[in-house]
Amino acid sequence: MRTTALWYALGVLVMVGGVAAAVAGTIDQLKRLEASFVRFVVPGAYDMQVAQSGQYVLYYEYETAVNGESFQTPESTDITCRVADPGGKPLQVVPATFETEYAFGGHTGRAIGQFLAAAPGVYVITCAHGSGKGEREALAVAPPLAGGFAAAVLKLIALAFVSVGAGLTILIAALVMRPHAKRPVFET
Repeated sequence: MRTTALWYALGVLVMVGGVAAAVAGTIDQLKRLEASFVRFVVPGAYDMQVAQSGQYVLYYEYETAVNGESFQTPESTDITCRVADPGGKPLQVVPATFETEYAFGGHTGRAIGQFLAAAPGVYVITCAHGSGKGEREALAVAPPLAGGFAAAVLKLIALAFVSVGAGLTILIAALVMRPHAKRPVFET
């Protein structure tokens, strides 16, 4: 009887532990994602330090705060950006591959373009309104949201499902394998 209770406890522990680890991991991934965003105000130029080569996405943030200044601007913009690599060579800024929109951590925005940073260094991002004049707006730059973040969260979701499945398997096995009390045999 005592052994059965230990198996029940183990089953519950596996389920709760796996789900708790998945939730904690997801929160950690969200914090890392938010920390990967570099925010700045346009029109104007911004020197962005790139530590790792790869794709970077420009996001227009219509609800955000940058350096203590709050922005609540229209959901669309005519801002266009140019990017120069550390040597001053212009890079091609193309429309974002995915129509990504997000709202987290007090920031709401959408992808407006992307570029490839071939090497670490300082990249100069120069942005202006298409009409030549307009209000100050906020932009952000970060690696694509669909990349590493999505893969990490999918792995964490899989961990939660596997944990629940394994825990239920242990619970069911303990239930099936537990010793049953002998029933009296009635003779007629």
